[in-house]
Amino acid sequence: GNTFSLLLGTLAPGIKTWKVFDRDDRHESDIDQLLSENTQVLQRRDLESYLWDDEILEALCNENGQPEKLAELKAEKAAALTDGAARGSPPDDIKAASGRVYNKCKQALGLTQCGNDAEAFARATLAPLLKPHMRVHQELASIVMAPRLDNIK
Repeated sequence: GNTFSLLLGTLAPGIKTWKVFDRDDRHESDIDQLLSENTQVLQRRDLESYLWDDEILEALCNENGQPEKLAELKAEKAAALTDGAARGSPPDDIKAASGRVYNKCKQALGLTQCGNDAEAFARATLAPLLKPHMRVHQELASIVMAPRLDNIK
């Protein structure tokens, strides 16, 4: 989607793109099949898992001059994931928890004009915080930019 295209542009400007799928609840045999078809699969459940990473939340707090708010945001994320799991969501389903974390980010940091919902916030506010020095960036880049036969010209 749009979020992935935006992220790909920050990870590898001008690179030829190929398919990258969310891991979701795919079985290893399904993942092996996708890899054999020249399709990459994220190491985490979904793209949102990277955008809502603690390292990105830390950058968000720092960018807004409130590094002390990180613990509050991390606690809200953990609580949202725990509550989601209690309702039957997978324990790593940050996509399901992101609305609550988005609201906490806006409230705790006093953010305005940062995106009207969790998806828009992730795209407009979180994605630009992803920087090459970050572990989360390196993890995502290693998947997105893995050498593929169709990328060698």
